Amino acid sequence: MSGDEVLVLLTGSVVGLICWGIWLYRTQSVHDLYGSWRERLMLMVTPAACAMLLWIILKLYAAEDVRHAGEYLLMYSAMGAGWVGILALYFFPYFGFHYLDDAVERANPAATAAICGALIGFTFAFAGGNIGDGPGWWVVVFSSGLATVTLAASWALLARLAAMHEEITVDRDMATGVRLGGFLVAGGMICGRAAAGNWISATATFHDFWRVGWVMVPLLVLTWIFDYGGSPMPERPKPPVLLFGLLPALLSIGLAAMTIHLLGSW
Repeated sequence: MSGDEVLVLLTGSVVGLICWGIWLYRTQSVHDLYGSWRERLMLMVTPAACAMLLWIILKLYAAEDVRHAGEYLLMYSAMGAGWVGILALYFFPYFGFHYLDDAVERANPAATAAICGALIGFTFAFAGGNIGDGPGWWVVVFSSGLATVTLAASWALLARLAAMHEEITVDRDMATGVRLGGFLVAGGMICGRAAAGNWISATATFHDFWRVGWVMVPLLVLTWIFDYGGSPMPERPKPPVLLFGLLPALLSIGLAAMTIHLLGSW
């Protein structure tokens, strides 16, 4: 490994350890009287599952010199841990969801579902930038950054179009939490796939990204339609989770999976 790669490894490791250390400590520090063990368990298991997911994607689809070199697998895994950790601690709250305040202290399973979906979605977005051959780690930063910004912008637009954050934090509507979580997972899959591919140039990467990334538009529309018809109302304060939560989430993830399947190899 070169000097800059060692620096990336150390930086990612330190940032990841700090972020997830804070996450786990705060999650476990809430007194049982105020917290929910189910929410805490989900918020502990999901980051570990995301780390495993990233490792598997790197091992299967990263450049050949990464797949067969443990030090590079470790470096990009550390990058991903720091990347998603910073987003989870400092970006998610801008959308009205705080893992400690909403999910744990208020024992809100709807918030937990949305946060866990966001963790998985942004892991997919980062992982996609690792797929394909490239000249160095800075290519991953560029490609994964493009995927991450697009997913974040899509989430921000959805927040303007629909009141899903209020439905989750105020109404505690589980269907909305699952629906939003499904959107974020599917969005991460699409943005990650859009960022995948062999590096040619920044211009080519932008072109290839939007050739796939436009699928985020129908995904946004689909999620907005389901939210418009499935939001809590006085005559239906708790919409059925299966019909208005799980089904839309599965349709969103199915759309993303079909897009990846139809595109085939990058």
